[in-house]
Amino acid sequence: MDYKEVYLIVKEAFEQAGIVFSPDDDDLVLSEYITDSIQYITSIVNIENALDIEVPDEYLLPERMSTLKAFSEALTDLMKGNDANDDWDD
Repeated sequence: MDYKEVYLIVKEAFEQAGIVFSPDDDDLVLSEYITDSIQYITSIVNIENALDIEVPDEYLLPERMSTLKAFSEALTDLMKGNDANDDWDD
């Protein structure tokens, strides 16, 4: 699965949980949209189910999920067996 597919699945998973994003912003800052912990947890469960993966706890830290784009890239790397942790040192 490539990045674009993962990005769309992740975005849809958040939207299914009630977190609606601005359609004209492709690098959304997640903390600006996630305001409810139940929505957040539901989103992660939706993502795990849609991608058939288990998202490691360290991927769920706020600084690691800074933007929708960065989170989607990290999940793409995770699915390919790459360690995306080094990409989050920005």
